[in-house]
Amino acid sequence: MKIIILGDSYTFGWGVPIESTYPKVLEGLLKEKNYPIQVINAGIFGYNTQQEVLFFKKELLKLKPDLVIIGFFISNDTLPQGVIPMHPFAKNYESYCHSWFIEFIKSRINRFINRKIANDTGCRAKQGDFYPIKVKIANPCEIPDEEKFQDNFLVWKRCKEALCEIKQLSIKDNFGLYLIILPD
Repeated sequence: MKIIILGDSYTFGWGVPIESTYPKVLEGLLKEKNYPIQVINAGIFGYNTQQEVLFFKKELLKLKPDLVIIGFFISNDTLPQGVIPMHPFAKNYESYCHSWFIEFIKSRINRFINRKIANDTGCRAKQGDFYPIKVKIANPCEIPDEEKFQDNFLVWKRCKEALCEIKQLSIKDNFGLYLIILPD
């Protein structure tokens, strides 16, 4: 049985040993019960639901999973992204992914691209935000959680569309689908 777990840095396991990530713990628990299983951790730092589903369609669907689990985290999945994450297979990723200059440039490019939809998302521009120093700049929105789930909130609408799309894929390609909500 093949399980793919989609998600952001919580799924990826940012800052914890690989053995402590919840996909690896799940795999260990299932193997203890002698299930023939493979768990693929497809968590990517900074991704939201739309990006996770796109990555799944482009790269992971060909692996023909039996089960897909989406690790839903409110801070990434219901807000517009402040940076444009790199493709996970980029060469030499580790050597420059944490470079403050690259992150700064990515945040500026993303802000420029999304400047016209800022009003729809509820975000407002902030002055003097320098991403490497003020980490909060990656998501400059200060929106109460209850507002993030309104039907007219653009990012939530796109998130629901992505979830519906992967649900349709699960029916078409015959794999199970679970959504788990990760606590903050």
